Order: sequence, then C-alpha cells, then structure tokens
Amino acid sequence: MRVVVRSEVFEARPDRAVHLVELLLLASRRRHDVLIHPEAAERWQDWLRATEATLATACRRAVQDSEGRQALSPSACEVHVGDPDDSDWENDTPRVHLFDALELLSVPLEILVEDETSDGAFLDAVVPPPLGAAWKQARDERRVKLVTLGGVTQVPRRLAGQRILPPLCKRSFVLIDSDAPQPWTTPGRPREACWDALPRDGKKAAKTARSVRLPVEVLERRMAENYLTPSALKTWVAKLPHDQQEQKRLHVEAFEGLPDHRRYHHHLKHGLKPAERELYEELAPEAEQALSFALGDQTWRAFHHVTASDLHADGVHAELAPLFLQLLRLV
Repeated sequence: MRVVVRSEVFEARPDRAVHLVELLLLASRRRHDVLIHPEAAERWQDWLRATEATLATACRRAVQDSEGRQALSPSACEVHVGDPDDSDWENDTPRVHLFDALELLSVPLEILVEDETSDGAFLDAVVPPPLGAAWKQARDERRVKLVTLGGVTQVPRRLAGQRILPPLCKRSFVLIDSDAPQPWTTPGRPREACWDALPRDGKKAAKTARSVRLPVEVLERRMAENYLTPSALKTWVAKLPHDQQEQKRLHVEAFEGLPDHRRYHHHLKHGLKPAERELYEELAPEAEQALSFALGDQTWRAFHHVTASDLHADGVHAELAPLFLQLLRLV
C-alpha cells in the first residue's frame, strides 16, 4: 500500500507527531510505503530537522526506500493522509486523517475465498516462482489473510455489513471459482466483459462484488482443483489407503487423457455429470465410467505434490501471474 503524507500532518501537535512516527516506522519495516506529497516537501524537511537525529535518519530512510520500491513496483492501493475532520473514503484515492490511516494499515489484505484451507493450499502451490518469495513473506508476516466466504451462492449474502465499510472494504479481495463447465472467456476481451458467460450463481457473485466496489477475480478454469496436474493427482492417489486407490487412479488416468479445455473444466471432485456428457465428445466407455467416479472434497490435498516444472508446462504460472501481481500490489 502507498501512503501519501500531505502538509497538514506536520503541524506541531504532540499526538499527531507520535502517530506520524508510528506511520513512518511501519514503513521502515516494509509494512507499507510512505511518500511525501510534493506540496509538503518543505514542511517534511523542517520536521526532520526538529526531530532527534537517530529517529530522523530512520524516518528519512523509510521514505527514500519507499520511493525506490514504488518506482520499481507501484502499489495498486493508495491513500492520502491529511487532517480532514472526517475521512473521505468515497474517492478512488481516499483522503483520511492519521488515526484512520493507522487503523487501515493494521488490517491485512483479506482474500475472500470459498475455503481458506483448500484455497490457501492452491495459492501457495501455484504462485509463479519469481513472485514466490514476496508471496511467502506476505503470508508469513500475516499481511495477507485468507478468509472463508463460502461458495458462490453465499457471496451476495456475505458481502454486506462491515465487509463493505471502511477500512475493511479497502482491504478485501474476492476470488471466485468460475464453476463453468466449459471455457467462458473470449481471447482479446477483458475478463469482466465475459462475466455474462458464467453460470448464473458465479455471474451474480462477481457482479455483487463489483457493485460494492470490491476488487474481484474469477478463475478462468472451473475451480482451484483444475489447476492440479495429473502427476500431482497420481502422487496423491498413491498415498491414499489402498482400498481408495483403484477407482481414483482410473479417474486420474482418464483425466490425463482429456484435451486441455476439458481438463480445465472437468469436475474432479464430483466427477462427470450426466448433464455435461455432451461436452466431452468421444469417450471410450471405460473412460466415461472412470471419469464419473468422484475424487471427493479432499482432492485439494494433491496441491502438496505439485511441481513448478509441471505447473509451468501446463500454463498455470503464465495464467495466474496477473492475479498474484495484483494481490502483491494491493498488499
């Protein structure tokens, strides 16, 4: 997050000075970035000269480091800190008073997902390697938090109350399974422009999030489990109790033989649904039978067995890199 400090913050009030120092020291720990508004440059230098030398050095370095980071990777979330009587959260760039800014900074980015355990395993496993260290650090420092929202049918109900009010609304991101049995995006069109091709509940969930001004992303594939590779599924099945292996092994082998667009939209957890049979074109009877057997709700555990090379080969890293870049820019 990028915090821009305006000139009125430097007025000589003891309570304000304490909280300004807190804001700057948090930046020195890289919890956010602090920039000085150009109109406040002179007052910033005056404030530094009036501040104890060691503390002033730490604060100056915090701003300089913030400037460097923002030059390389600008944050997607920005607030201006001034001293209005009431914080103005409605603008695209909120202008808030110092106390509200500190409260906002105390809230981690909350990624609202269907299930924080399974979706956490998914996100931790599929993050592209160049972004892996930044993602892990954000998770370890609890600057990113996954929150169970429930399935798409629950989204409209859950996106109400405190969730859509500041500061929580400024620290929320909605991640939704498409639940689409077949491709729903159109190459060259913005993803949001394709939402009408989603199943009814997914479309309603995405549009509800947008209507309350929360950032939202809909997975291109059917659900998180569709980012699992066949090799990871095979390893997971091999570690199950022996009496659970045979039918699931046959399912995974048949799944591996599907064309990519079918693998990306096949319902691994519930198996092939009769109403979707026509989407699979030609299938040998034994393959159809195997694909109809449900792998179950614990399929997500196969994310513990994915490899970066397999994810790269399946296009997962390229597909999900924009999602992770967006999330990290919001942190």
